[in-house]
Amino acid sequence: MSTRVERTVTIGENDLTFTVMEPQGDGWTATVWLDEDLARVAGADAYDGFVDRFSATPGIAFTEVEDRDFVHVRSEGLTPEQLLEAVLVAAHVADA
Repeated sequence: MSTRVERTVTIGENDLTFTVMEPQGDGWTATVWLDEDLARVAGADAYDGFVDRFSATPGIAFTEVEDRDFVHVRSEGLTPEQLLEAVLVAAHVADA
């Protein structure tokens, strides 16, 4: 599993890490890993609806959730950095 980009954000006294990785399967652009503590630290709203908010990002064509923390992404023209920024916005932690 190769990391393309990663960012750690601090919420209160907690560090949450979000990662955009090489795709974990054929036909995907990337795989996103959400910190498993997102719902506990940032609140349920940060996780509930994440996939819908993230999928609504212009340039994201399709997503599929694997387990709770991995989201496979098919995007059109978005860089890994742009995908990571979209993850942070959708997780409500972009300004943390």
